[in-house]
Amino acid sequence: MTNNTPSFTAVTDEQLLAKVRNLAERERAATVDLIAALAELDARRLYLGQGYSSLFSYCTQALHLSEHAAYGRIEGARAARRYPIVLDLLTDGALTLTTVCLLARHLTPDNHRAVLDAARHQSKREVERQVAALHPLPAVPSSIRRMPATWVRNGTRSRWYRGVACDAIVCVACGYGQTTCARALQGAVHGQPNDA
Repeated sequence: MTNNTPSFTAVTDEQLLAKVRNLAERERAATVDLIAALAELDARRLYLGQGYSSLFSYCTQALHLSEHAAYGRIEGARAARRYPIVLDLLTDGALTLTTVCLLARHLTPDNHRAVLDAARHQSKREVERQVAALHPLPAVPSSIRRMPATWVRNGTRSRWYRGVACDAIVCVACGYGQTTCARALQGAVHGQPNDA
């Protein structure tokens, strides 16, 4: 078996930077071509004729893509089939496959241009914030509830104190790191917990 991996040890720094930039552009172009081909393959359902029950199993078993890579390319292909502008944005690097996957389920015929334009050259975290703004969760209502009384053992004196979990202060009296109310410890009731 021959090793066809190129060696970059003999190139200058400028040449290496230019080569890496060129390779990244070629990889992006190849990924966009694969996504476009998968979109058409999915539309024709050609994977069924090859003996695969889904495009995902075709990608992972026939093309030997990882599950993560297959998922991303399938999401990108389905988004590109509905909104072809996705391929253009992927080609010029304005969007990444990760951001397309985050946005794909939230694109509609009415909002896709605005959403995709807002996601141009944004990081994954910024796109996650954009998605959260598209579909905000309802506010969680505040509530106060009474916590049940707990019994904690004082490890040094072998006495029991009745504490109420409320202030989330670590009890220094017990050796078990339980939380009890500071007021309950100050006015603790001594004796065994027989009235619980």
